[in-house]
Amino acid sequence: MASSSHFGGGTMTLLEYQNLEERGDERLELIHGHLVREPAPGGVHGVVLLDLLHALHEHVRTCGLGRVLVETGVRYPGEPGTVRRPDIAFITAAHLPPEPPLSFWEVVPDLVIEIVSPNDRWTLVQQKIEADLE
Repeated sequence: MASSSHFGGGTMTLLEYQNLEERGDERLELIHGHLVREPAPGGVHGVVLLDLLHALHEHVRTCGLGRVLVETGVRYPGEPGTVRRPDIAFITAAHLPPEPPLSFWEVVPDLVIEIVSPNDRWTLVQQKIEADLE
């Protein structure tokens, strides 16, 4: 179950989020300044992720379509204080910056894939879908 936790009782800055160290048993996203903790995905998730990632990456690379990202921090323009980490994201060549960023990508991906695990709360999945469609 994902839970929200507030850093220091309030909101967290992007710099504070960037300096967090993740543990192997959870994934962290920053949503409107609030830290959201999700349990680390299970075995089936990893198998599905790898299969999808391999197929999509091969196609995108072979055709020179852009870049595929996996579990990488993305800041959507217009969503201050938010860093999302989609399982897989695709950015077309037209939307890519000249160089990959050292920190978070600041772009709306052209395709986002979230692999739903049995322990994912549907309300959180629905919120992610709605944010990705905005």
